[in-house]
Amino acid sequence: MLEFKNIEKSKIKEYRAFYGEDEIGCEANFVSAYLWNSEYNIKTAVFDDTLIKAYFRGDGRLWGYCFPHGKNVSGAVEAIFEDARENDREPYLGYMSRKERDEFERLYPGKCIFEPSTTTQDYIYLT
Repeated sequence: MLEFKNIEKSKIKEYRAFYGEDEIGCEANFVSAYLWNSEYNIKTAVFDDTLIKAYFRGDGRLWGYCFPHGKNVSGAVEAIFEDARENDREPYLGYMSRKERDEFERLYPGKCIFEPSTTTQDYIYLT
């Protein structure tokens, strides 16, 4: 089972090291995650040098996982599937970028249904 822990301000640089320099969006921004943590109950787990971020509901139940980043993405996805099975829930992965979706589809062709969400899309300020 994955052991999720609260995001710590002192570890923001450590979390950021799991993401490439070309990663953009709120899911790769741990300053934002730290600031919004009280609203969205965001936690992290590390599996084999790979970071998994997850969102939890107010009652502590897991809402969904984010696409893992690090050295063993495939192993981390398998750990997500196992964590979901152990906790009798669906392995919902949310907030995926196009690049992450393509990587997931490459690793697990035809295994999942992708549904866009108009309520959770990132946005860019033009000014």
